Amino acid sequence: MMARWKSGWAWFRAEGGYTFGLNFALLSVTVGMIFLLIFAWFASGLAAGTELRRATTAAALAAQSQVTQSVSASGTGFLTSAGWALDGSYAPAAQQIFTNEVSELHLNRVFENLSFQTRVNGNRVTVTASGEFLPVFLQSAAARVPGLKALSVPMQVTVPVEYKVVGEGGS
Repeated sequence: MMARWKSGWAWFRAEGGYTFGLNFALLSVTVGMIFLLIFAWFASGLAAGTELRRATTAAALAAQSQVTQSVSASGTGFLTSAGWALDGSYAPAAQQIFTNEVSELHLNRVFENLSFQTRVNGNRVTVTASGEFLPVFLQSAAARVPGLKALSVPMQVTVPVEYKVVGEGGS
């Protein structure tokens, strides 16, 4: 056992041992940096997706808040029939809030081809936002090497909001 230890120590003290140690350290640092880059990419994508959802939710709530009462019939001083409907300004209100959120959160820096769409079905407002995400630390490299744009991740967020009127319906 001691002979093996002495021969191993002699090999490590020789030039081959130092070279092995340096190569192993370089390999460990390289693999660690690659894992760190992958983790940073995943974390920044998760944060950007969360902020895109937050901006889309704000836009959906702004569209949903454009509910007005529509009177369909009234008698002598009494309201006989009324309903609730979305005002025609729901889409511009949602677009304005979404644009404000995008500029405040700087989402236009990390997303390309950012699109926004608002739909209404009954009393449900659905807002969809989509774009292609590329982390900020890869954007400068992608400006020099256009092939890195293929690494961008498409993201889409859909937020449905249903407006409810207190006291409507029931028995």
